Amino acid sequence: MRLIANLVVAFLLGGLLFGAATAAELPRPIQDDFALYVCANAKLVKFDAATGAKLDDFGGVPLPADAIVALDESILVTDEDAANVRRFDPNTGLWDALPFGETNAHLTAPRGIARKPDGHFFVADVPLLDVSDVVEFDENGAYVQHHPDDPDNPVALTLEDLACNDSGVLFATQWEFAGDETVGVLRSTETGWELFGQTGNLSSPWGLAFGPDGDLYVVDDSAEHFGVWRYDGTTGASEGVFGQTGASGNLNQPHYCTFGPDGDLYVTDAEDSSVRKFRGPLSPSPGSYQGVFGESAGAVPVPLGLVFGPAGTPEQPATLSVASLGANVFRVTLANGVDGVTYDVLCTSDLTQPFASWQNCGTIQLVGTTTGTLDDTEVGRENFYVATQQAAP
Repeated sequence: MRLIANLVVAFLLGGLLFGAATAAELPRPIQDDFALYVCANAKLVKFDAATGAKLDDFGGVPLPADAIVALDESILVTDEDAANVRRFDPNTGLWDALPFGETNAHLTAPRGIARKPDGHFFVADVPLLDVSDVVEFDENGAYVQHHPDDPDNPVALTLEDLACNDSGVLFATQWEFAGDETVGVLRSTETGWELFGQTGNLSSPWGLAFGPDGDLYVVDDSAEHFGVWRYDGTTGASEGVFGQTGASGNLNQPHYCTFGPDGDLYVTDAEDSSVRKFRGPLSPSPGSYQGVFGESAGAVPVPLGLVFGPAGTPEQPATLSVASLGANVFRVTLANGVDGVTYDVLCTSDLTQPFASWQNCGTIQLVGTTTGTLDDTEVGRENFYVATQQAAP
């Protein structure tokens, strides 16, 4: 019945900041209110942040690339296929039915995403392999500007991931395509981009993240410079490969990285569809390999971005009863706490069964006395399908 509860709730009711540390410290225990969210093929996968146990996965996003935690503690995910940013609510386990804010009007092929301390966020838009742009939105998804500020002339670069430091300065990894000579990490300035420090020694940079020590960590999956590289967060001076991240077998095909609330480093690895864990820079054994994280092996096909965020505090579970009134009309009674609402729903498919695809949801409309509404548009039916797929019966 949880499947029905989720779809009824979805349609009928229709920084995490890491504390700075100044000395080596033991890994901090992760509290129960954190979860790790990983962008995988056509879904967002959720793991218990402390144990690594797989908690759930949430379909409905065709090609998720990267994720951040928004000011309201929701998860914002770039969808390269749908050309927008989608908002995921950890409390309900549901995606918003529509793209977040104005992102669908200004993006073509979004990849990396990064948030400033004030809640504004940047998205790397990469419509072609050697043409990229960065678009800034406010905390509500309203368009702010392009970087550089010329939406009709994107820069001739191939950007991948983005990161902001504590001052809100934007950094981006730049790939080598179409003969570009600027490979490494770029830092945004008032007039455009500049190569950051000694990051030009990289060959194939992917993800990047600022650590709890203020340094910048960059994933490189090339044979020449394999591993996670560490750079001074202010000057960009190279500090070499971080710990055991470059050792054979510890990483195979690394993509993106992030730091957990425990201060440790987590890296997605595409070869075995997993997340790998390394001790953080403030631990007594910085960079030491801790193995595959929890139950992630094989659970995150084609993994890219990942983020630690709120585990969510589900509202009081609803109790549901569904009765057929004949002629594809179902009486759905939803009781949440002391309140009860009864809906009579006409659906050309059986409400009690999951659908093969959103096109199979058929007509969805209310036919009885109710205070709720149902969206029978294509977007509504797609979200209706998503709700049935991501909920366990």
